[in-house]
Amino acid sequence: MPRSPSTTPPWAWAWAMPTPPPSSTCWSGCRATSHRRDRSRRPLPPTATTGAAALRQRKVATPGRRDNRRRLPGLAPTLSKSRRTGASRGAGTTPSFLPTVAALGSILVHLDATACAEVRLRIAHELAAAHRARLDVLFAVSPPRLSLAWSEIGLDAHRLALHLHRHARQRARTLAAFERLQGTGVPAASWTHAWHEPVVAAVARRAWLSDLVVLGQHDPRDAAAADLPEGFVEAVLTESGRPVLIIPRHGLVVARPARVLIAWRETRATAQALVAALPFMRQASEILLVGTWPATPHDPPRPGLDIESFLKLHGVSIDHRHPPLRAALTGDDLLQVAHDVAAQLIVMGCSERERLRRLACDEATRTVLTRARTVVLAMR
Repeated sequence: MPRSPSTTPPWAWAWAMPTPPPSSTCWSGCRATSHRRDRSRRPLPPTATTGAAALRQRKVATPGRRDNRRRLPGLAPTLSKSRRTGASRGAGTTPSFLPTVAALGSILVHLDATACAEVRLRIAHELAAAHRARLDVLFAVSPPRLSLAWSEIGLDAHRLALHLHRHARQRARTLAAFERLQGTGVPAASWTHAWHEPVVAAVARRAWLSDLVVLGQHDPRDAAAADLPEGFVEAVLTESGRPVLIIPRHGLVVARPARVLIAWRETRATAQALVAALPFMRQASEILLVGTWPATPHDPPRPGLDIESFLKLHGVSIDHRHPPLRAALTGDDLLQVAHDVAAQLIVMGCSERERLRRLACDEATRTVLTRARTVVLAMR
């Protein structure tokens, strides 16, 4: 039974009433709002599409239009087909995927009160100029050991005065040499004096952000060598984990070695040293390789790694292969080979063994580091 007009709720009559036209005395904002309301209530033409179909139709009509839809945070945009395949590089162009090794960007050299400190500074400066690298100079020595006995107070005071005098004199001499070399072919250079921290920790901490560390070989005949702790080079190798260039106290020292000897052993340290020596091998004229096989007498025979193919990827070729040495390679054997071939740089990895609950270099590595007459590039 149809309802009577009296039972119709009041809001239904208000909803059915047409929208009045905008008044001329109303604000422009109200007038614009009422016009938008009118346009939204107009019926769509029979051929119009809405929703996803309209979006597809608009993209087809404008193929070059950029998709400005908002993406969810954390989702990377999908690369187009041309960017995935490298089509933007030109037709027929094949991108190169050869591995590259960064050149030397920063060199850290350690100076002390020894007589060979200025030689290390000169070699480091020539390396920085050749590779357009930044040169960081660190002057650091260990304080003298003082006794707490009352009977030796006067002796310790005299020893401390001599140490401070020698330290200040050598520091002034190396600083003057650094100022003479500053601005001559080196992009940037800095001088730091580590006085308030242990020398090993000071060098290792700054070596973490350096591509190469230049240290000096221990000289037992130099009285100033006592300012450094025992096994200083080995400690820096262990604590820093960076490639270290050891300058010998005697022998021929050149910044650009022409003949490089690779002492290969199938260890991680040797592989890292090989990669670190690539900037030197690119400038060398002759590369020699000597290795041990097998690694230990108990290992079964196995084919060696293809070192030549790896070096060819970086533009380096091996000119001569030395006959493999026996498995128990000693430091004297390696030094004899370096002397026979007149090598100017030895590239080697430091082998380790546990000693007194700490890692230390083995006897072969220690022999090369302390008795070599040529520059050694080592890495732990």
